[in-house]
Amino acid sequence: MGKPRSTQRKQGGRKSRRKLAHSPHNGLFLFTFGNLEHARPALESLLPTRISRLVDFSSLALDNGHYVDPDLAHSESDLLFQAQIAGRPGKIYVLFEHMSAPEPMFVLRLLGYVLAIWRDCLASKPEMTKLPVIIPLVLHHGPSGWTGAVRLEELLDMDADGLADLMDHVPRFGMVMQDIAGVDDEVLVHRTMTALGRVTLLLLRYAQQAADAYELVGRLARYVELVREVHEAPNGVRAMLAVIRYIQSVTKQSTHEVRRAMQQHEVLLVDEDTYWDIRSPGWREDQAREEGQRDTLRKMLTARFGALTSRAQACVDAATTEQLDRMCIKILGAQTIEEVLAEAGGKRRRKKAG
Repeated sequence: MGKPRSTQRKQGGRKSRRKLAHSPHNGLFLFTFGNLEHARPALESLLPTRISRLVDFSSLALDNGHYVDPDLAHSESDLLFQAQIAGRPGKIYVLFEHMSAPEPMFVLRLLGYVLAIWRDCLASKPEMTKLPVIIPLVLHHGPSGWTGAVRLEELLDMDADGLADLMDHVPRFGMVMQDIAGVDDEVLVHRTMTALGRVTLLLLRYAQQAADAYELVGRLARYVELVREVHEAPNGVRAMLAVIRYIQSVTKQSTHEVRRAMQQHEVLLVDEDTYWDIRSPGWREDQAREEGQRDTLRKMLTARFGALTSRAQACVDAATTEQLDRMCIKILGAQTIEEVLAEAGGKRRRKKAG
């Protein structure tokens, strides 16, 4: 079992996160939930009510650092958030896990990631006398569902009576487990999340079951109105292109084959290129200007704060034009990259995306 490491501290961690972009599952996870617009309602929906009622989601912000073992970067990805929890500063650590089978000692490894976060908290504030609460949320989409332990006590070689007697002297640790494979489609579809958040969960679920693009799109087509809601949202073009790229990557089929599958299932009613041209006159010119602004922001962030983590990249990639404008202004006086990235979670004048 590898040693957890934070990208804040080790160059090797940053390298592992760049490799993560080549995993389509991790890429879609970061694209969607690395954006606060989608992360806020998703976390509020995925956390148990007894926990979510303690979290002030209006204070939610992306935090710095990634803690996945680089040796497991092909099958895991993570996001760290900060928020007020029961009136105190706390953190929510989301680990996206898609191994083919649960690792027996997974809970112990997760505890190692949480300990690494606390070590970074102490390193950044040596004067700290109390540690922030960290809520560990695991999003799993393995093909057979989660069958492993969810609490550290389950791994200890001791019966229940013995553990009861040793309760004050044995570490107690558990995780919030959300197993996509074990949830009905209707439950996922009716979660109080953005359309893109729900489509992302459906795609992650279906990708384990579908043989090709035609079957994968066919499953998604049962909720075509939800897909069209992603289309209609501000920044919906970028979201749909991310969906199409994901389907292409996981099925290893060409863009033409994916497009044809979407047309046959009437997910897209016209040719993809024609669709964008009809839906948004001048879209190509607008997109070119936005990409130029996005590239400039990346260069400014790198020059000011050093190499970008994949979470920072995902935040910039998912930002709308308005958010890019705010980030470019904020960087002029910001002391940390977190201050700049927080602008991607600010209030908008338009309706929610995806």
